[in-house]
Amino acid sequence: MDEDISIINQNTRNEYIKNFFKKNFKKLLFIISIFLLILLSFFIYESLKKNKRYTLAKKYNDIIINNKNYTNPYIIENLKFIIDKKDKVYSPLALYYLLDNNYINSQNDINLLFDKIISIKQSNEKKHLIIFKKALFNLDNFTENQMLETLNPVINSDSVWKAHGLLLMAEFYLDKKELIKSKEFFTKVSEIENLNQSIKQDVQKKLSREFSE
Repeated sequence: MDEDISIINQNTRNEYIKNFFKKNFKKLLFIISIFLLILLSFFIYESLKKNKRYTLAKKYNDIIINNKNYTNPYIIENLKFIIDKKDKVYSPLALYYLLDNNYINSQNDINLLFDKIISIKQSNEKKHLIIFKKALFNLDNFTENQMLETLNPVINSDSVWKAHGLLLMAEFYLDKKELIKSKEFFTKVSEIENLNQSIKQDVQKKLSREFSE
């Protein structure tokens, strides 16, 4: 008896499943098609990204390795092209290569390139490093307001680059003989929790040497 009931229940479930699929076949087919389309689109997108990066990597490496075979305008044009693509890896490398080899003399042009790199979607730590490098590059040319405006995202964060940003402002003011402001920033560095001991010792020596009465 129990076995008969079990068979009936099993047949009932099977019939229910069959009817469900019959009634909802088109809906299920549509859902599956959408899922497969999304999955396919994802793989195509990832493939295109890899191909794009491969193209940029090939162009960048070719310029770096064979730079003696190319004119400066050609190198600048192609490295700017890489920067414009806003790749997380090769766009910053292209900018640094231009800077390290003094291919661009215009401060304004260089800062525009920095801004393109900063606008790339990436981790805050990488972004803050690039912001710090921009401020460091402009140290001798920026006004106080320009330095603060540039470094504010770094010095107001919990980034590992916060201490470096504060130190840069401290040195900026020290160079201009604005000792009160300089001391203020050196002090802010010394108050950072879990500060690198080497940096902490250097800051304490600086405070003792430059600001002792």
